[in-house]
Amino acid sequence: MAKDQTKKLLATSLKAIMLKKPLDKITIQELTEEAHVTRNTFYYHFSDIYQLVEWIYDHEIVNGLSEYQHLRNWNKGYEMLLNYVLANKSFCLNTSRSLGRDLLENFLFTVASQMLVGVIDEIKPTLPESLKQEIIHFYGWALVAQITQWLKNNLNEPKEDILLRTETMMNGAILKCVKKNQTV
Repeated sequence: MAKDQTKKLLATSLKAIMLKKPLDKITIQELTEEAHVTRNTFYYHFSDIYQLVEWIYDHEIVNGLSEYQHLRNWNKGYEMLLNYVLANKSFCLNTSRSLGRDLLENFLFTVASQMLVGVIDEIKPTLPESLKQEIIHFYGWALVAQITQWLKNNLNEPKEDILLRTETMMNGAILKCVKKNQTV
């Protein structure tokens, strides 16, 4: 079996188990039995279950977001992220309620940062790196907070409300911040 196929099989198996069981309670043995592979096969690809979770998020989301790193469509990338959370509700909720919560939050911050880097570079490519990092840190964590709060509330708030609130807060804010600090 090809390397990527094995990783996808393990990912599918983990997500299936997480429909019934919290991430913190899943063992490598249980996962490998579900996937019909050996423990050695698992450890050939991943050092632990959290590394598999990280691979799932990276493979299923991050790779598709590069086209949304622009001022005109960053919100479409954010919407794509929210759609992923909805489509993988059990997996995302389970991750956020486990020891993997930091992993999920860091993953979300990575995604938000990538979108923001593109937006900032489009606005002002010569912005000092320190200011760029401050903007990414502030707005990146603001975007993450919206999703983590949504997860904490069991995704009860309509996705459209989150999108509207986020767009209302973000539209023009980064542009204004960059322009205000152009003399820096």
